[in-house]
Amino acid sequence: MIDLDIILEQKTINERQFPNVIIWQTDIIGVTADGDIYSDLQTIKDNMQYVTLVICLYKYQYEVITMSDNSFFILFVNANEVTNNFYEQNGWKIEFDKPLTNGNRTNNFRKCTFFGPDGLTQSEFVNVAKSEVVIPKLWKYFIRAQKCTTQLELDLLLENYRKDILIEELSMLLNK
Repeated sequence: MIDLDIILEQKTINERQFPNVIIWQTDIIGVTADGDIYSDLQTIKDNMQYVTLVICLYKYQYEVITMSDNSFFILFVNANEVTNNFYEQNGWKIEFDKPLTNGNRTNNFRKCTFFGPDGLTQSEFVNVAKSEVVIPKLWKYFIRAQKCTTQLELDLLLENYRKDILIEELSMLLNK
């Protein structure tokens, strides 16, 4: 079973390691072996016996010269390991670029790349403000990507993912 105390410990480690960073929000996503995704902490705790992976986003702010910028640390936790910025499964790897904490701007985005066998790769940018909604969708995309055997299949899958995000954003606008 996954130890959720690791999430609090890692937050403290991040704050000590990057003193110029202000963590302003922590989002937790639980993934089951069946692919179900929970984003509510109480639901994750209630279903901990089924959760095989926890993805944790520590959203933070930092100063770049005279302006501030936002980004997030990402932590992957399963019963056997804890990894920052990447996770490997079935010969595939999901990896986020190194988080910036000073000097350069991220413009509120992090880059996420999938690496598959035979050199298959695909990248997508994640908006910090929408990360708690986008990361679960990216995870489902990562699971589907593992069935791709050609770069064309992976490219088409990304195109579908982007259309799904666009449709969801438009539907949210229409429902306001």
